[in-house]
Amino acid sequence: LSRWRAEPAVRLLRLATLTQPDLVALTAEMLHVGPDAAAELAEEIGSRTNGNPYETVELLNALCRDGVLTLGSGGWRWEMAAVRSRLPVSVGNELVTGEVSAMPEPTRRAVEAMACLGGHAELSVLRAAIGDEDNGPDVLRPALRAGLLVAEPGIGDAVRFRHDRVRETVLNELEPDRRAALHLAMARRLAAVQSLFAVAAEQYLLVLESVTKADERRTVTALLARAAERAKLI
Repeated sequence: LSRWRAEPAVRLLRLATLTQPDLVALTAEMLHVGPDAAAELAEEIGSRTNGNPYETVELLNALCRDGVLTLGSGGWRWEMAAVRSRLPVSVGNELVTGEVSAMPEPTRRAVEAMACLGGHAELSVLRAAIGDEDNGPDVLRPALRAGLLVAEPGIGDAVRFRHDRVRETVLNELEPDRRAALHLAMARRLAAVQSLFAVAAEQYLLVLESVTKADERRTVTALLARAAERAKLI
């Protein structure tokens, strides 16, 4: 950032949080209702999100999932008393945590693997990492339907988290031992696929202290050396 600020051709744009009229417009558009109908709901949500657009969308999605917002022929409808009883005092990671915990176990494991892989992965890489070569798309479908993951536009069969904060939340929910075990298990699976040596090396780098057997240490050393040579060429 400091280098960019020194460049005369670079413009620095400061993005403020949404104003109340902005929140009303966003809420009205998402729920397909007029601004007047959305004003009170937007005010209640804004008092929790302080105009943060990401949290605003997350909170509206949570209200939909909980059945507080219901879809009718003229758009979405709600009772303000029910909305107020469901809204948290503030919005935090609990919204994403609730989404993930509601997923089927295979989907949760795939989402955790995605987070450990960096938040973006080709489906072939993810399937190899979780040891599920046959059911990758089916496993991910609940996460894609909920919007936790989105298909990467223009890059074949790849997926990514819809927002960095989703990945951060998933990682933070993993206990250190569980996270280390996941990295190690994925590294071993990926290392078995010749073409994925660089991804395997990245995973091993995070848990080198967990590799104690001599034969595996030799394998990891060779992987790291090969990945380093590839990086030089790139």
